[in-house]
Amino acid sequence: MGSNEELERRVSALAAEMADVRELAAGADADVSRIDVAVRAQVKTLSALRKNQVELQKGMAEGFADLRAEMREGFAEMRNGFAGMNRRFDGVDHRLDALETSNGMIIRRLGGLSAEGDAPA
Repeated sequence: MGSNEELERRVSALAAEMADVRELAAGADADVSRIDVAVRAQVKTLSALRKNQVELQKGMAEGFADLRAEMREGFAEMRNGFAGMNRRFDGVDHRLDALETSNGMIIRRLGGLSAEGDAPA
């Protein structure tokens, strides 16, 4: 009968050990469930961040396109304004050249008159 008692003792020990294993397995299952919930929450957060990032990129691209167009218009306006100012300066230069020529002629005539007035009579 010694072998029956030994067998019963070993079966009881195994039953107690299995109860511990089941408890550990249940704890591991609960841990995995908590991790699964956390991972799903992180995936949702990352998905929301990605969606937000895509929307921001689209808005920035549209904003930069508008800014580029506005800058091009502004620079074109400035170029036109400078071209107009250059034409006006060319006109002023032309008038100053004409005045310089006219003043040169007046100075020569005045010089000639002065020379005639200084001559002995």
